[in-house]
Amino acid sequence: MERHQMQQMISKNDKYIDICLKVFVGALALSGLCCFSLPFLSRRILTFLDALAIRGEFYSFAIKMLQGAKYNAAHYPFISYGTDWLGFAHLMFALLFVGAIMDPYKNEWVIRFGLIVCTLLVPTVLIAGAIREIPIVWRMINCAMGGVGFLLLFRVFKWMKANEELRRQLEELNQKKVNPEIRVA
Repeated sequence: MERHQMQQMISKNDKYIDICLKVFVGALALSGLCCFSLPFLSRRILTFLDALAIRGEFYSFAIKMLQGAKYNAAHYPFISYGTDWLGFAHLMFALLFVGAIMDPYKNEWVIRFGLIVCTLLVPTVLIAGAIREIPIVWRMINCAMGGVGFLLLFRVFKWMKANEELRRQLEELNQKKVNPEIRVA
């Protein structure tokens, strides 16, 4: 591969890294903001399911979720403090990844941390969801969020490693150009 092609590949990979990290941060921030108003979010989910004419266990759970959120908001508003902290945590994780957007190579540990968290999300959802009687469909959606996050961050990690190798190769080419070996016969 020529020097110019290597530089183009690095630039292309860096662009993809930036896009994936921004999507990841946006999804984290959005999910965090959703935690602050469960009655509102529950109504939106139910409206969405109604529009798609989705019924069954998932729909029944959405009704139950709305009823529980409204009841707690009216009678036990302090219960929402827990979801406020959940939302806050999502926003702080999003903030953590801003450093990775600014310089993913210096903040590779953040990418690794995200991969670990996305991996641990799956067993947590499956175990806690079963204990809390969350329908399996809902749990699978939550697991999918961890899976998508993992795939985004794994791809970022691979592009970063590819760029590090390309930069190493470019450095070798530059060294050969600066210090050509003189052969005397």
